[in-house]
Amino acid sequence: MKFDLITDNGTLWAVRYEDSLDNVLDTILDQWNDVVWLRSFFKQNITDLTSYFKITDVNQAIYDTIKIVKNYSVL
Repeated sequence: MKFDLITDNGTLWAVRYEDSLDNVLDTILDQWNDVVWLRSFFKQNITDLTSYFKITDVNQAIYDTIKIVKNYSVL
């Protein structure tokens, strides 16, 4: 396991596993922008999506996730 420096001021690091080209932060940000991955994830976790977030529409969850990631992505 290695650590990648993410910010110039040294306050944010991400884990990079030995067998991976990307660190885990890059991986999760890619997944959160991948409609196919999100659809599969939300379908597998529809019970949690409904009970915790009161969202029953997988398409709405995908849209909301991508919108949030784009609004808050500063990296």
